[in-house]
Amino acid sequence: MHYFIFGDKDATIYSGGTTSSINTGADEILEINKSVAENGSVQNVSRVLIQFDYTDISASIGEGKIPSTAKYYLNLYDAGSEELLRDQNLFAYMVSGSDWTEGDGKLDHTPTTTNGVS
Repeated sequence: MHYFIFGDKDATIYSGGTTSSINTGADEILEINKSVAENGSVQNVSRVLIQFDYTDISASIGEGKIPSTAKYYLNLYDAGSEELLRDQNLFAYMVSGSDWTEGDGKLDHTPTTTNGVS
């Protein structure tokens, strides 16, 4: 059996350089990026936040409708990448807080949109 859930909200957050206050909660694409200068120093890094509602899954596990041995997958797709190694690793971690605002910015907004998570 397959059961699909979609994120309630998402945003790309940036750190470093000129991108540190950009909010891209309204962008269609989530960007995972690490820009490195020629001298090896990290210029900009982006991370992605996605919030899911696990209420139904938790209840279904508690009721025995979903077995405790069920497997879960996060499917993300590449919309075009450059300079990646074939064996590049991407790590996903849960964050403890869910009290963040998606915002309504896009990467190409001028002036930069800064409301929401950053």
